[in-house]
Amino acid sequence: MAVRCPARRGEYVSGPPPTPQRSAIAIAVVLGVIAGVVDLIAVSAQVAATLIVVFSFLLSLTYPRKAWLWAILTAMFVPLANTLAVELGYGHLRRPESIYLTYMVFVPAFIGAYSAAFLRRYSAKKEQEQRDTK
Repeated sequence: MAVRCPARRGEYVSGPPPTPQRSAIAIAVVLGVIAGVVDLIAVSAQVAATLIVVFSFLLSLTYPRKAWLWAILTAMFVPLANTLAVELGYGHLRRPESIYLTYMVFVPAFIGAYSAAFLRRYSAKKEQEQRDTK
């Protein structure tokens, strides 16, 4: 499908125009990969969990309606990175049994994402109440 692009003076471009949400998805994937690599390098799992909470929180502040998506996109790379490390021979980094424990990183991801979404919704409701009282 061709779409008229106003920035290019009426030229037609194939595909839909880029949206801010697409760039946010790309940012979420990059942040998730960073968290996965940090989890492999760090001694304790708290570092990666903290990064996941912060990343999902910030993305959910930007787009609160997609909080579930930000939690999944930022957290899914921690178990994936650990699985790939074991399969590629870097098993000395983690015990193969502990790969199942890495799925627990979804809990702080959802906590961070939905706390930001609720905070954003609450602050919007308070702003609306203040405007109504004036």
